[in-house]
Amino acid sequence: DTVKALQVNASIWAPSWTKGHQDEEVNAIHAKNKKAIVWTVDVPDKIKECMYEAKFDGLCTNRPTMAAYYYYAKQ
Repeated sequence: DTVKALQVNASIWAPSWTKGHQDEEVNAIHAKNKKAIVWTVDVPDKIKECMYEAKFDGLCTNRPTMAAYYYYAKQ
């Protein structure tokens, strides 16, 4: 949770993608100049959603080619 991440002064907060976008939590992490990286996003539609709609700084996936496709298609 974000409180624990901030208590230990973690540079990155890494929640599971199953908890959704968590915009409020991501905003709180960003307000402390920390990064939010979601894991492990392997469902194609969820990869796209995390990249296009969520405020995460990055994502971990077992499908890097698909993530790269969505990343470059976005530009």
